[in-house]
Amino acid sequence: MISTGRMQGKRYVKEQKKKDMNTLPANYTDLVEKYRLYVVGNGGRKGTWGITYVRQFLQHLYNENMSVEQVRLEDAERYQGQLLVKKDEQGTPVYCSRTVISIIGCVSVFYDYLVKQGATLYNPFKGIERIK
Repeated sequence: MISTGRMQGKRYVKEQKKKDMNTLPANYTDLVEKYRLYVVGNGGRKGTWGITYVRQFLQHLYNENMSVEQVRLEDAERYQGQLLVKKDEQGTPVYCSRTVISIIGCVSVFYDYLVKQGATLYNPFKGIERIK
């Protein structure tokens, strides 16, 4: 991406990250929207809580050339580990352990939804050893 010079430093990085999150293919975008409507229909908090983490996970799958059906226990554990060690440009951890716990919990609930819908056979996030 070519910078126009209007955005500098962290602001440019944040805008770039926002654009990267919008590169999900249409089938993933549709899946997120169906899940959001399901959450809202079942009394969820306006349907936005946790959706960002689900989109982030789907972006991870897309980058890894994986589908939701292909995720196994080892993949779920690897994803949790990657979140724990991820650092920003200054070397500061991006997520604290409580945030990682929250992200994994949201993705696990998403997989419960996928199992209910028959989109996948089981929830690989149920078997991982959660961090404390």
